[in-house]
Order: sequence, then C-alpha cells, then structure tokens
Amino acid sequence: MTDIHLQPALSLPAGFRFGEVSSFTAPRALASAVPTLGPLSAFTGAFRGSGFNTIFRPDSTKTPTGLPKPITGSDNVLELNLTLETLSFSPSLGSVPNRGTGQQGYIFLNGVPYLQTITDVTLPHQPIGIHFEPGLWMAVPGTTDPAEGATVVRMASIPHGTTIEAQGTSSTAAGRPTIPAVHITPFISTTIISISTQTTAPLTGGAPTTSPS
Repeated sequence: MTDIHLQPALSLPAGFRFGEVSSFTAPRALASAVPTLGPLSAFTGAFRGSGFNTIFRPDSTKTPTGLPKPITGSDNVLELNLTLETLSFSPSLGSVPNRGTGQQGYIFLNGVPYLQTITDVTLPHQPIGIHFEPGLWMAVPGTTDPAEGATVVRMASIPHGTTIEAQGTSSTAAGRPTIPAVHITPFISTTIISISTQTTAPLTGGAPTTSPS
C-alpha cells in the first residue's frame, strides 16, 4: 500500500482567536493569558499505526451482508477488520470563554481539535474507509458551583448520526497501560449469549464472518 504524508487535518483561519466579546464599543486590551491544556499538552502532531477491529453489528433482511457461507435466521454479523489508523492534532484553540450562571463565574477553557480516520486494509490493495471522526479534546478548569476539580472532555462526531461527549478526570503513570483481555460477547444474557463468537473457517478475503453458536 502506498505510504501517505501525514499532516494536521484541521486548521484555524489566519487571525482567528477565541476570546470574550466586549460589551463596549471602544477597543480594549486583549487578555494575554492562555488557559493551560494540562494533560492535553501532549496532544500534538500526527500518528499512524496498524490495528484490529471487532464489532457485532445489525444485519437487515432487506440489505443482508454478503458472506462466503450464507447464514439464515441471524440478525447480526460479527465483523473483523485489519485496520490502518491515523490520528492528527491541530494547534490548540487558546482561551475559550464559557459563560457562568448563578454563583459560578465565567471560566476559560482550552482545547485541541483532532481528526481520527480508520481504514480497512484486510485486502491491502483495496483499502476502504470505515471510520471518520472529527472532534475536540477540551481542558476544563475547576469550578465552585458545582464544586468540581479540573476535568478533560472528548467531544466527537461520527457521520452516521452519532455524537458523544465524555468528561472525566485524568491521571499519569509511568509506562504503557495494562489492558486486560475482555471477551467480545457484548452482553451476558441467556437471550443474547447465542450471538456468534465462532467462525466456521479462517477469515479470508476480508469479508465479515459469522456463524450460529
């Protein structure tokens, strides 16, 4: 597969800057302080790597998935993908005003735009995009009402109708994370456990594969 040149996927127009809009008509001095990015300061540049994706997804009788060995009576497909993934970060936004209400005054956020793309490369000479996600990582300072410490937020949008906002705390640790093995069966239920987690033959040709359990 031909190599690609990676570069930041999102860029701000020249001269664009976030800030608090003045209530007065006379020009005033602009604030020079930029809120900290905290742990997000490491989010710079562009990255590329290989991966593996597994997902149980719906299979409609109106538009059934073509399989080497057709399966009847199943409303789901276990799809496996060898992937090529890219993640690129743009320069930080700077000082982003967030209006307060009641006892909470204004706070100022900072954030990093990002773009994640995932391409199926099970057939190396026939790559096909399967995921496109523009979004923002935001650093939120502590507040007094409610009384919360500093947090980070991931705000993402996916073309087929999904947007997410995940907010929480952050921590640092030496070395890479320890990620335990997790079974891919999505639910532990007598009615759902029958979803296939076995294949009838080795995966070939990159096609999604499924079989009754």
